[in-house]
Amino acid sequence: MEWTVPVLTQQQVGQDLQRVAVLYVVPRATDLELLLMLPSGGLVVRRVTDAVPEVLQPTADQFLQAIPPPTRALPAASASPLHQWLIVPLEAALQAEHIQALIFCARPGLRTVPFAALHDGQQFLTDLTEKYAVGRMPAYSLTNHDRTRLPNLRVLAIGASEFFEHPPLPAVPVEPATITT
Repeated sequence: MEWTVPVLTQQQVGQDLQRVAVLYVVPRATDLELLLMLPSGGLVVRRVTDAVPEVLQPTADQFLQAIPPPTRALPAASASPLHQWLIVPLEAALQAEHIQALIFCARPGLRTVPFAALHDGQQFLTDLTEKYAVGRMPAYSLTNHDRTRLPNLRVLAIGASEFFEHPPLPAVPVEPATITT
């Protein structure tokens, strides 16, 4: 079975990026500041006064501790407070802009939070059938936007498709070849 990846045009990529927002999560001494950068150029700023550092960090740590091994279900209750603080204040703006993907830029201490697992009591923040695609980067300013280097860039792409204790991943052999082209 041959698997091919569709090649997107520059216009298609541009259209997709018009539905991506960048969310900066900035803990402050007196609150949690959320800076939502919208693809339209707008900026939504919200301050969550309930999420002071002495409450926010233990809540994030508790959430991380509650994440089970992949064989068990994630307890949604531990993800709910973070969802209330990070997503609910911005939900109207996200819906108004028809945002389909969020890129989280979080400060140290929150960078390890699996944002995709945030839960509103009904559903997780992300899944193919749920609200948003989720990405993460340490800081947008660390992203190299110099596209002139791309033609000379070298890529190392590897993957494992067969395992002793897990089912095989049939697409893995195709992925490195696709990534490198």
